[in-house]
Amino acid sequence: MSFFEMMKRDDKFKGLEGLMKVWLNGRPHWSDEAGGFYPVRERLIKGADKSSDAAFLVDIGGGHGQDFPRLLANVPQKEIPGRLVLQDQPHVIDEIVEGSVPASVEKMSYDFFTSQPVQGARAYFMHNILHNHTDEKCKLILKQVAGAMKKGYSRLLLWDTLMPDKGAGTNVCALDWEMLTFYTTSERTETEWRQLLEDPAIGLKVTDIVHYSRYDQDLIEVELA
Repeated sequence: MSFFEMMKRDDKFKGLEGLMKVWLNGRPHWSDEAGGFYPVRERLIKGADKSSDAAFLVDIGGGHGQDFPRLLANVPQKEIPGRLVLQDQPHVIDEIVEGSVPASVEKMSYDFFTSQPVQGARAYFMHNILHNHTDEKCKLILKQVAGAMKKGYSRLLLWDTLMPDKGAGTNVCALDWEMLTFYTTSERTETEWRQLLEDPAIGLKVTDIVHYSRYDQDLIEVELA
């Protein structure tokens, strides 16, 4: 039985969502341009489709939408050229408290192992999704995203744990031990991430890895090969 099956069986998903919200408190956010993290305006807003029906960012498996308030605090809604979409399983979407997610965010029930319904978005975003799954399942998830991306335009942004080969910070080392202890797996090194993402069968390529610090998660930028 997988971790998520156990969580569903024991009705622990609410606790997991609470943990993810607390995890973000006081930590750098991937969209913190001023702090030297990912340059949202330069990489995503510049050159984005400004038509009313264009999708700007799709948060895949985004839970209760905890990443959107921080994004919009760093990049105001008036600067966002397109739709913001939050995707997760139906029971997660149904549990979202009214007013907890900005009104501009569209809520969409979606299983990320199936075909991605939002085509040609400027960015597809996943926070702590792939580290929960085996390479085989990750490849299935990635194929759904790749199938929706527009070559030369769309980007996949992965905000996840990346283990350096040497000199890893205490936080990522603790997470690596946690993955080993509870799930008999480990966090991926940069080499392992590249091998996974650049599998020819998927059709993606890593274009940048933004290392914020030795103690926090990194952002991996990916495009169609």
